[in-house]
Formats: sequence, structure tokens, C-alpha cells
Amino acid sequence: TTVAAAGSKTYFISPRVLTVSLDAAGSTDEDGPLTGFEWDFGDGTTGSGDTATRTFGQPGTYPVTLIVSDNRWPHVTRSLTRQVTVGCG
Repeated sequence: TTVAAAGSKTYFISPRVLTVSLDAAGSTDEDGPLTGFEWDFGDGTTGSGDTATRTFGQPGTYPVTLIVSDNRWPHVTRSLTRQVTVGCG
């Protein structure tokens, strides 16, 4: 299982924009489709789905984590965390 969250790098968003859009389209599973996509936005909130949009309450850098679930083994998950910077710089 390969997990990719929007290009696997740090993102800098416009200084006034606190909203980010995330896409797990690069995530794959060699034996079939992925069945679960969970996001932890690093600010105490979570989301689900292969895409997510989050508006952060404050500028800063947040550790955003994507967790994907395997289709054949639902209890098997993989995760990837990336630092996302919003409203700074």
C-alpha cells in the first residue's frame, strides 16, 4: 500500500488564506481499491474521504495525517504525515 498526500511536500498557502484542499489520489493498493481515507488535520479536527478541505482557525504549521485502509484487510492501515503551513509567509 502506498500513501501519498497531495504531492508529499510542505505547502505554503497565501498569507490571508487559511483553507487547504487535500487529495489522496496518489494513494494506491496493489491488491485492489483502498476503502477508507481518514484525515487528521493536526488542530484537533478530523475528516474523511479521498479529498478534504479544511479551514484552519489560526495561521501556523500543522501536521496533517492521511490514514488509508486496505480493501481486503480493513484493520490494516497506512499513514503519511506532512507539515502544512497556512496563513504565514
